Amino acid sequence: MDAPSVGAIVLAAGASERMGRRKQTLGYRDSTMVRAVLGAALGAGIGPVVLVAPPDDPSLENAADGLEVSVVVNPDPSRGNLSSLRCGIETVGAVDGVVLLLADMPQVGAELVARLVWAWSVERPYAAVCTYRDVVSHPFLLSKPAIEDLAAAEGQQPLWRLLVEDPVTPVLRVEFDRTAPLDVDTPADYERLLADEGLPSESGES
Repeated sequence: MDAPSVGAIVLAAGASERMGRRKQTLGYRDSTMVRAVLGAALGAGIGPVVLVAPPDDPSLENAADGLEVSVVVNPDPSRGNLSSLRCGIETVGAVDGVVLLLADMPQVGAELVARLVWAWSVERPYAAVCTYRDVVSHPFLLSKPAIEDLAAAEGQQPLWRLLVEDPVTPVLRVEFDRTAPLDVDTPADYERLLADEGLPSESGES
C-alpha cells in the first residue's frame, strides 16, 4: 500500500471572545501561537497545509508569511468551526486524510502530529483522535469518508459528536503518555501556557 497523502487544516477564524483580543497571534516562544501550530504541521512533513483565517484581519491573513501554507478566509466565522472546516476542506484538495489543528493549541508539536499520522496510516480507519492521560483532545485526523460526512453535517459540535461522543464508525484512539496540550481560551489559560513553558508572563514576571 502506498503512503497516504495527508494534509492539514489549521482553524484560526474564531472570534476569541473569552480572551478579549485576537488570541491566535499572541506571543509564544520566539513567534506566535498560530505560527507554532503551522510549524508543527510543516515539521511533521505533511501537506498541503491550509490556514483558515477570519475576514478583515491582516494579522492572521499574513500569519503564514514565509511558510509553505495556503490561507483561506472564512467570510462568516460566526457560523461556527464547521464553516471554517468546510473552507479548509475546499482548499486542501484531494488528499487521503486531513489533520485538523486548532491555532490556540501551540503545545501540539511536530512529533505528536507525525505520530498521529503514522498510527492512522497503518490501517487508515475512518478517523483518529488523540488520547492523553486525562482526556481525549485535538488534533484529530479525518479520512476521506469522515471529511465528506463532516462537510454535510448539521447541528451543534458535529465533529466532537461524530468522532468522540457517539461515533457510528470505529475511530482510532492514539495514546500519548502526557497531559493534553493546553487549549488557550482565556487570559488565565494564556498565563498558564507561559508558566508551563517557563516563559515570562504578560506582567513581566518569569
